[in-house]
Amino acid sequence: MSDDISFNQENTDTKILIVEDDDYFRKMLTARTQSALGEVHCVEVDSLLDAKRIIKSQQFDLAILDLNLPDGLGPKTIQEVKEIQKNLKIVGVTSLYTTITAEECQKMGALCLIDKSKLADNILENTLQKIM
Repeated sequence: MSDDISFNQENTDTKILIVEDDDYFRKMLTARTQSALGEVHCVEVDSLLDAKRIIKSQQFDLAILDLNLPDGLGPKTIQEVKEIQKNLKIVGVTSLYTTITAEECQKMGALCLIDKSKLADNILENTLQKIM
């Protein structure tokens, strides 16, 4: 598990799992999630294995899941997470966005797939505010 699992200082009911292998991008996703949703409890991990371990022991309201992890690639990562926590809301993020991949992710149970190159347009914040 990542050594830098971070928890928001406030103890809130809303728990969000951030799964991203790039340290800078993971911290940015956490900061933007908290900016969009207020004082939410975020947990960061850097691999699919760590994500699966932690969701076996904790309930989350939402996962923001990178689809290009060293130990998990593509829409199948969504299916693997959903097998453990069926009601978990998932927002996928990827730098390899295609319409076909977005459709596959939704078939696997993701609410949506966001192109990382579009994150500067506040698409993450707008999406999170709509689904939470």
